Amino acid sequence: MRRHDDARRDGDPVRGLVKGAAVNHGGRTTRYSAPSPRGQRDVIAEALRDAGVAPDTIGLLEAHGTGTSLGDPIEIDGLTRAWREHTDRAQFCAIGSLKSNVGHLEPAAGLAGLVKALPAMEHEVIPPTLHVTRPNDRIRFEDTPFYLADRARPWPREGHPRRAAISAFGMGGVNAHVIVEEPPRPTRDTPVPQDSHIVRVSAADETTLRALAGTYADHLTALTENRLSQDHLTEHRLSEDHLSEDHLTEDHLTENQLTEDRFTESRLTEDPLGDFARTVNTARTAHPYRTAVHGTTAAELAARLAEVASGAAPTTRHTRTATTTAFLFTGQGSQYARMGEGLRATEPHFREALDECADLLRPWTDVPLLDLLYGEARHLLDQTRYAQIGIVGVQVALVTFLRAVGIRPDVVAGHSLGELTAAWAAGVLALPDLLRLTALRGELMQAQPATGTMAVVHTDADALTAELRAYPGIEIAAHNAPRVHTVSGPAEVMARFREQTSSRVQPLTVSHAFHSAVMEPALAPFADAVAATALAPPTIPFASALTGTWHRDVTATDPGHWAQAIRRTVRFGQAVTTLAETGPHTVWEIGPHPQLIPLARATLAEARPDLTPLWIPTLQRGRADQPQLHAALTSHHNHTGTDLHWTGLHHGKTPERHHRPRLPVQAAPVLDHSWRARCPGPRTHDHPPKRSHARDEEARAPWLANTD
Repeated sequence: MRRHDDARRDGDPVRGLVKGAAVNHGGRTTRYSAPSPRGQRDVIAEALRDAGVAPDTIGLLEAHGTGTSLGDPIEIDGLTRAWREHTDRAQFCAIGSLKSNVGHLEPAAGLAGLVKALPAMEHEVIPPTLHVTRPNDRIRFEDTPFYLADRARPWPREGHPRRAAISAFGMGGVNAHVIVEEPPRPTRDTPVPQDSHIVRVSAADETTLRALAGTYADHLTALTENRLSQDHLTEHRLSEDHLSEDHLTEDHLTENQLTEDRFTESRLTEDPLGDFARTVNTARTAHPYRTAVHGTTAAELAARLAEVASGAAPTTRHTRTATTTAFLFTGQGSQYARMGEGLRATEPHFREALDECADLLRPWTDVPLLDLLYGEARHLLDQTRYAQIGIVGVQVALVTFLRAVGIRPDVVAGHSLGELTAAWAAGVLALPDLLRLTALRGELMQAQPATGTMAVVHTDADALTAELRAYPGIEIAAHNAPRVHTVSGPAEVMARFREQTSSRVQPLTVSHAFHSAVMEPALAPFADAVAATALAPPTIPFASALTGTWHRDVTATDPGHWAQAIRRTVRFGQAVTTLAETGPHTVWEIGPHPQLIPLARATLAEARPDLTPLWIPTLQRGRADQPQLHAALTSHHNHTGTDLHWTGLHHGKTPERHHRPRLPVQAAPVLDHSWRARCPGPRTHDHPPKRSHARDEEARAPWLANTD
């Protein structure tokens, strides 16, 4: 049971709509098990009012139908009295009961009736009530709205959706009546093209998990083969002259085919791989043993699932032990044209978040964000004022996507510009304020004199500090790792330093000497802007790259802190060491290209060799976006054992749930039948059951025959 809108949003196959329902108690009767005619009439009338439909539009009444000489006439009388308030028609609605098939299921009897009614609407057939030889002598059906469904009958639409009503009456006097309707034909949205898919496998034990992985692999292999054969068959058919467009007229279609086209949704799908992935990911309960694989094609997924099935790939057992996830936010220099474009095309959560950033940035930039990233203005990303809003926009979209699929940071840190996005992720800043301050920060920094440059120096911090005393103007802009530092200063002094130092130096292509004295004029206006912004204490641990220690409430909300982060040295290595106090299991780098992971890994290798977190980049230049991100999600899932929010992963992509391969069952004997050999006498129960005369009727409504 779900809200209809939620079910359609999540791609659930909708079997029917509950139009109305009512429950009451019949009150005191002659004995505990005796039915109440008035109580039954009232509950049916109330359900009709709740549904807001006329009884004339109901084609099937699934009765409580116990088959007793007293109960059935009372039930028909209550139904007739309730319906006669709305219609005088006679014998237009079929009435029957599933109890003739399965007996009385006691508390589940009403639910079983619902299960009968829904496929009856779907298959457009009034199913028979079995074993009926003649109606109850006390019921005159010709005077009621009902006729006995003693055989299978077609159930056509008559200008309105098919509707059925179900009654269930409890022995103690509780009465229930429900009216259901076939679902409307869903709108057929075009599936969002996918560059990659993730398939999870979960089971109660490792043996079953590997068996299920093998079943999935076989299914995907067959899917690939069927798709190839269908493509070949389609190509062959289209080459036939008699199937030319001139001959495909409506005159050649039967009335039944036209009805199917109008009222029923085609079972063919444009994205069978997407349908399969969504079904197995969202329609199964998560079990302790689990794994996930990713791939760009059905064949690739099948191969990786086969590795799981064979035992070549490991599985994870979820122990409910809490894991810690850290996010590191990349700074300037990670940008490039078309960053995240693949995700914008394939991941609706990413696209919606990036579009929101574009809308919020409109008052603060003269170049629209999307034009800057993917349009004719891509060349402007080399400029600081545009690079910073581009990087932050992509970071916000990445975090929003990860939140939607169930991955949230427990601790954050950022490098320079990235610390501003980390503040948003930690709850210090609202999104509109983050984007406004990012745009201002970029403008202020770009407005400073472009007379300096920067370089990366590979040496230890003490040696570098001592050496730079001979080069006035050169400052340490960032301590990135134990032997990786960034220096900044005037171009001519930097050139002399590079010529004379014995350390390995890598020049950086930058427009300004960031984190140096040249940035000083930008501090006051930026501090004023932050002072006018609502800041809140961080809601999760937040390591400061300005101090290298944990942010306190006073530092996270101090405008001077955020202004000084433009000018002073970035102590990223120290911030990573601080962050390591939380013992992260996974460390994600949030940004267009991984710059921080090598630095953080080198830092922890020296400062905390006991920690071995999984390092996960989100995007990487030169690699397809969605396969890269799906590989990251799969790694996180398999490393931590924490389940993803699978519905969020498939949100907005429009594939639907379909029947999935069955979960393998590990059979185990539960009864010892050896007593049979020791007991003399005939064992008639060993013989196969005789064929029932009702099988012919079951063949017309096959879903009723499968009662085991």
